[in-house]
Amino acid sequence: NTPDKRNIISGNHIGVDSCGTVLGNYIGTDPSGLQEGFGNFSGVINSAFVMGNVITGNFYGISAGKGAVIQGNLIGPFADGSPAFGNQIGVRIAQSSNEIGGLGPDEGNVIAYNGTGVQVLPASDLIPVPTSNSILSNLILPIAPTASI
Repeated sequence: NTPDKRNIISGNHIGVDSCGTVLGNYIGTDPSGLQEGFGNFSGVINSAFVMGNVITGNFYGISAGKGAVIQGNLIGPFADGSPAFGNQIGVRIAQSSNEIGGLGPDEGNVIAYNGTGVQVLPASDLIPVPTSNSILSNLILPIAPTASI
């Protein structure tokens, strides 16, 4: 994704809601992706495909509804992978049948420098199995199966 095709989504209550595909954006950062922007309360919610984004500086980085595919994102770090303020909760799983990462090239996410890396709510009848992800350096827990909001 090139800078001329990238959206900078920062300073909103909800950055992106109910969108089919969210691809290659900087969500919560400044235009360079290397500094904090104004953040959002929720970076991305209820989107079917969330791929190749830099998502940091939000309360919820991604709040996944049912059937979301979340691949190839930097969730917490800056665009160059360096430590950032992160999100309070990197990925929040509220419903079932979500895919976090994958087995193909560039399908894994980096979920780092957040308060909680992945939060799975009790309403999720299927706990997702994260694959080929790097989940590291999160403050509280890498994966919190029943953490409260």
